[in-house]
Amino acid sequence: MQFQIPDVIAVNGDCSVSDIIEYIPDNETNAAFGTDAVTDAVTDAKDDEVIDNSSFTSDEIAQGWSLKNGTLTIINDSAMKDYSVDNKAPWYKNLSDIEKIIIKNGVTRISDYAFFELHFLTQITIPDSVTSIGDDAFSTCLSITQITIPDSVTSIGEGAFSDCDSLTQITIPNGVTSIGNYAFSDCYDLTQITIPNGVTSIGDSAFSYCYDLNQITIPNSVTRIGDMAFIFCEKLTQITIPNSVTSIGEYAFSNCS
Repeated sequence: MQFQIPDVIAVNGDCSVSDIIEYIPDNETNAAFGTDAVTDAVTDAKDDEVIDNSSFTSDEIAQGWSLKNGTLTIINDSAMKDYSVDNKAPWYKNLSDIEKIIIKNGVTRISDYAFFELHFLTQITIPDSVTSIGDDAFSTCLSITQITIPDSVTSIGEGAFSDCDSLTQITIPNGVTSIGNYAFSDCYDLTQITIPNGVTSIGDSAFSYCYDLNQITIPNSVTRIGDMAFIFCEKLTQITIPNSVTSIGEYAFSNCS
């Protein structure tokens, strides 16, 4: 990989980069797309099945979620408590049954570890009422290949999509201002990522060990690239860094081609 580091950038440690970086023109933007507006009734894109509260029992509404026929439906924010490795979500005991997730319009957040280790999850619908995705929210969802994050989301937590082995493409929405540490680390099949203008910081190890990542453009809003942000992105042959970047962390581009 060929790089030319501008004088304004402070480089700490071994970035393993050389030669040339092309700069983004001042007028270049990277607009990410979100989902279409989601109506109050959530429609499954595959089956055109409209789901409303009449489909759920009073107990399901009270707990905020329902699991039927392989589909986990998040009905309201009652289900979105912050979980952890030691305190997993109540649906975790049925993790092998969950292939699809529908989050109903009105849910405002996806909590920490909400869908951690749902190995057989292949589809998810996120409405534009969601504004934040918590730490490790989708970590180790091994079967999901693509996620569309709506424009309403402004915060993506640490490790949110880490270890999603089959994830090939994701678009970060325009409202996001920072990408958390380890947010997409170990997404081995991820080939391209769109970072919107507005993101100011790329966290430590944010895209580390994304072996197949071959295309990424960093917008001119970014000022910091964290330690090991792109370490072992072995197929990354070219990267564009704008003049706005003033700090590149240790080993940020180590072991890139």
